[in-house]
Amino acid sequence: MNAVTEALLYGVQDIDSLIAIHSRITGIIPQLEPVKLPEGIPELTAFRFNAEEYDEAFLKGGVDVC
Repeated sequence: MNAVTEALLYGVQDIDSLIAIHSRITGIIPQLEPVKLPEGIPELTAFRFNAEEYDEAFLKGGVDVC
């Protein structure tokens, strides 16, 4: 059933309530089992972002044009 149709059945007409009902109806997330990887898939290391290293490289700048 359409979320808006469902809301109208309950007499809902304001935008906030329509958004809330739409989110409740369409935001259902099924519980999924973990994926089992086949043998031979290498273990990956987690990526760690370091803002200081990024800033250092970014703020260093490039070569002067003139």
